[in-house]
Amino acid sequence: MTLKIRLAPLRTTIGKPAGYYEEFVQNGLIEGDFLFIEQDVLAPLLKKYAAIPTIKPEWPLWARAMKQFAKPDDKGIGDVVARMIGDENSAAFKAWHIKVTGKTCGCAGRQAKWNRQYPL
Repeated sequence: MTLKIRLAPLRTTIGKPAGYYEEFVQNGLIEGDFLFIEQDVLAPLLKKYAAIPTIKPEWPLWARAMKQFAKPDDKGIGDVVARMIGDENSAAFKAWHIKVTGKTCGCAGRQAKWNRQYPL
């Protein structure tokens, strides 16, 4: 049985391995915005890529971009951002923020919030 699949979701390759989109396309026929592919060909491809985490479409672009830098021990995007900024830069910013505004920056709370909003 031939199935008709929209190409747009397949083109979203953020967080997918190299060749993901190409593997689907080479096994089907493109007509307009759709890929026509046999069900028995599609099933193994879906199974092959099922373990790859997908990015929720409601995530903002910055969060989707940060996802590619995730490591296995990161709980969410907050951990990714905190790790990328680094302890030294974070401490310097926190000290500067307190000096300028007289208030804490709220970084720890923001990290926890982003971990809840954008879990990995």
